[in-house]
Amino acid sequence: MQLFPEMEPFSGQRYRATDAFVKIGDAINEIRSDPVKARRFYQSTEESIEESYLYRYWSWWHFRNADGADFNGWDDFNGPVELNGDSFTKTMRYNYTDQVSILPEGWRFVNGTRPTPFSASNVVMYTDSLCGSSCASFHEELKNLAGVKAVTVGGRPENKPIQTVTGSKGGGKQRPCTNCKGGTY
Repeated sequence: MQLFPEMEPFSGQRYRATDAFVKIGDAINEIRSDPVKARRFYQSTEESIEESYLYRYWSWWHFRNADGADFNGWDDFNGPVELNGDSFTKTMRYNYTDQVSILPEGWRFVNGTRPTPFSASNVVMYTDSLCGSSCASFHEELKNLAGVKAVTVGGRPENKPIQTVTGSKGGGKQRPCTNCKGGTY
């Protein structure tokens, strides 16, 4: 986290392991494991399967497990883990040194390379109760890792507690395929 560079962000997440998700992952893993298929993939997309942004959600080699270690393979990443009658991947974390899994092109975290500019006790998150997507992820990291407190205003005019995060966690974006034949994935 850039405000607290001595702390490594956690951002543990799981993907729902639907039949479609698993089939796409199986295919990507097969392409990655076979040099001939990997070369054909490159010839048709001009993009390496290793660095493919489109298939980053299945690129287990770009993620870390909940303990911060690399996954051993697709089966290790995929699990599946059964929770509440549904199937999910194992908990994964973004690899913050990796360009594909989360970082925009040209961006690098500075973890451990500079002193923390603020004490967490001197930082307050101020929200309007419309915190969702990237805001929800940012809030979670500041609250759970650094211990930053939040003040929330707005909402219905009732004398009751108010919820700080009201949307789902997210923040990912899709970019267009600039080098695929035909211009689309």
